[in-house]
Amino acid sequence: MNDDLLTSDIDTSSDLVTVATFDDSVSASLVVNRLKHAGLPAVLSHENAVTWFWYLSNAIGGIEVQVNSKDAETARCLIEQHEQLTAADAASAEAEAEETIGDAAADHFTAHPEAETETANTTETDQEHMENEPPPTERERNADRAARGAVLGIAFPPLQLPLQLYVLYLLFRVFVSEESLDDRHMHKSIAAGVINFVVLVGFYLQWQLMTALP
Repeated sequence: MNDDLLTSDIDTSSDLVTVATFDDSVSASLVVNRLKHAGLPAVLSHENAVTWFWYLSNAIGGIEVQVNSKDAETARCLIEQHEQLTAADAASAEAEAEETIGDAAADHFTAHPEAETETANTTETDQEHMENEPPPTERERNADRAARGAVLGIAFPPLQLPLQLYVLYLLFRVFVSEESLDDRHMHKSIAAGVINFVVLVGFYLQWQLMTALP
């Protein structure tokens, strides 16, 4: 039984209906608080499982927000309003931040005209430095590919396993190669290796859990 049921005002004799699902406990808790503030008892299901075993979120179905069946329609309307307000607040905050940054930059260049010249000179120097850099080695290109693949594997869960296996292959080529590898690409390789290890261990534990189920 969900621990929330022991402390909530929800009617346990009534059927519980899932009115929303989330991938993180913060968003789910905000919705539950919104419903409770409106007088609708609500609980979270699978919160602990998704929090501790995030890689099982898709298999479990995410964190579920549940209410009494008689409150389901009202709860869905409140959740829709909550999501619209949240999206509007985020857009407003982003626009305000962009406006603040733009105003600060304009004020800075107005007060210090030489700063604009220095910025332009710095950009030209950076471009010249990039032009003078030697082309990356195959080992460094594999490090870049491994870093991108590890991040994409997290961003696109359906492709996670094949991408991480590809990353593992790239990392193998990176660490057996004798070509030069600068510090930046070494750090990329290490970061990709950490992500790759965590994800593959997660898949292994998930497989063990699934095979242990009757």
